[in-house]
Amino acid sequence: MRKGIFMRITQILSLACATTVFLAHPVQAQDVLIHLHKLGDTLSIKNAPVTIDHAIEARTDTNGIARIPDLEDGGHVIEATAPGYLFLFDNFNSGSGIKQPIEMEMFPDDGKSNVGPKVNSTPQAGGRSSPLTALGQQVWPPASS
Repeated sequence: MRKGIFMRITQILSLACATTVFLAHPVQAQDVLIHLHKLGDTLSIKNAPVTIDHAIEARTDTNGIARIPDLEDGGHVIEATAPGYLFLFDNFNSGSGIKQPIEMEMFPDDGKSNVGPKVNSTPQAGGRSSPLTALGQQVWPPASS
């Protein structure tokens, strides 16, 4: 009796494993081409290190193309750096319906920061400082006696 139950359980588990293997869909993957170029231009960025999904490393060739072999279809993160350009951190999608090469634009680094508010740290000539008051009392500059 025990042998019959053991054999039956073994058959059920074998059938379940076989069904899982046949029903599982293979992950779709393909070689993906990414073209790095200057913003607003077709100038290719050569020999730039590229990282996909924080793990897959590649480098652009002389035509500015990075080839990523067997990349799974779906959304990915790209990071790239090149002399004379700002660091690139962006998202892209890959798949059978996506045109290749995938175009990624990099911003030229002109050495001037254009991030954040513009602050004038130089006081105007001939300007006066405003008195600092707290609770209706002037605390700076000290009142002259």
